[in-house]
Amino acid sequence: MDEEVQLPVSEGSGGVLPTVSARALRGPAVRRLLALRREGKLTTGHVRMVGETFGVRERAVWRWLAAAEEDESVVPGEGTWYYGRFTVTSEVRALLGLWKGNVAAVHRELAARAARGEGERPPSIQTLHRAIRRDLSAGERAGLAGGEHAARKHDVFLARPRGWRNQVWEADHVQAPVLVDVGGTARRPWVTWFVDCATNTVMGVAVTPGCPSRESVLAALRAAVLRQEPFGPQSGLPEKVRVDRGKDFLSKTVVAAFGALVVEVEDLPAYTPHLKGTVEGLNRAVESMFLVAMPGFLRSQADALLACDFFETVTLTGARLYVFAVIEHANHRVRILGATAHPSASWVVQAAKNLVMDLEDADCRARFMIRDRDGKFPELFDAILKDAGIEVVLSGVRMPRMNSIMERWVQTCRRELLDRTLIWNQRHLLHTLREFESFYNEHRPHQGIANARPLHPLPAAINDPGQIARLDIRRRDRLGGTLHEYEHAA
Repeated sequence: MDEEVQLPVSEGSGGVLPTVSARALRGPAVRRLLALRREGKLTTGHVRMVGETFGVRERAVWRWLAAAEEDESVVPGEGTWYYGRFTVTSEVRALLGLWKGNVAAVHRELAARAARGEGERPPSIQTLHRAIRRDLSAGERAGLAGGEHAARKHDVFLARPRGWRNQVWEADHVQAPVLVDVGGTARRPWVTWFVDCATNTVMGVAVTPGCPSRESVLAALRAAVLRQEPFGPQSGLPEKVRVDRGKDFLSKTVVAAFGALVVEVEDLPAYTPHLKGTVEGLNRAVESMFLVAMPGFLRSQADALLACDFFETVTLTGARLYVFAVIEHANHRVRILGATAHPSASWVVQAAKNLVMDLEDADCRARFMIRDRDGKFPELFDAILKDAGIEVVLSGVRMPRMNSIMERWVQTCRRELLDRTLIWNQRHLLHTLREFESFYNEHRPHQGIANARPLHPLPAAINDPGQIARLDIRRRDRLGGTLHEYEHAA
């Protein structure tokens, strides 16, 4: 019969020793088991009895033995061995972020620090894995490994359990970021739609040139529930419709229409867009995806469009200067109307008059001017352009894509000129901008107009193989080498 190991057992339920006794007796118990293993007398019963005594599982006792065999000086209960339950500390979190969630690398780092005397000996890598899974949520682990973008995928905020088709619809209005000619007036249409939350399907849609009303809601509802063309094939009736506190959605006529279809209307509290996240996500997608399949839409209207904007720069002395520029959508020609430290109403009005005269001299037949809602534009600015037959169209609030061509030119000016030039004063800035305007309009090719130049067409193609084999390219520098022009030698 195998020899039994007589270990002191504490009194009480489960035979678990008090904390002080457990810490004191754990080391001797492991040494005794290690001695029995060397003598070939160790049995599973010995290990099970030690585990029951200290209130741990058998595999924990086997790990103690494995660690003691590697280094007998660090048996449990002595030295810097960890007692109790390991928890994730701020140090471990920082290392997880440094090593992108690599637990093995974190364990090696902790062990290296302990060897240098900079901390306690870490637990086993299995214990570290379990502690991280226990103490950190899935979103926290993903954020430490992949950053904030990965953590958001595990965020339960805005998440809602998936239902079934036609269980819940959501409805809302959104103003499309396009201009539509309605009776000679440029307008931004409003879109009203119903979206199925389970399938993300647009069930019904209605487009109105003016502000939405109950008629637009009813039109979208008819498009959603009727089964014949051109409204199919989605159709169906929801059990519930989520709407905000808009007067059009809660009008008596619309509520009566929902009641006739036995559809429950859920009136959401004010300022709670997260409660109808499906349709809000669709609204955000409109700005970047609406009319994306119609590349010729804006191109066909480009001859009638102008765009203008202010942008600022700072001189070496710290003075802030404002630059006013206008661009034509058709050929991307830029007109820099001036730069000033104080864009007063009189200065902007004079710039508008100069622009009108320049357009008349160039025989430009623009009909619309796109601008943002900057307070630098006085009412007289719009009036002068209106007298010249140009209607001012305001872009949406915080919607720079409505004026994307102008915004892109501003970025080009900053990247190719202002970020590479030290501006001394206003006179130096005007000289620099004039040189860049000439370079941009007369030499620089533009992909948006088939690599042509705004004021010059594409040069004739070279068909002679001899000319291609012996090209003689000359470079001309502008602004001290900031800008380069390339051309064939005569």
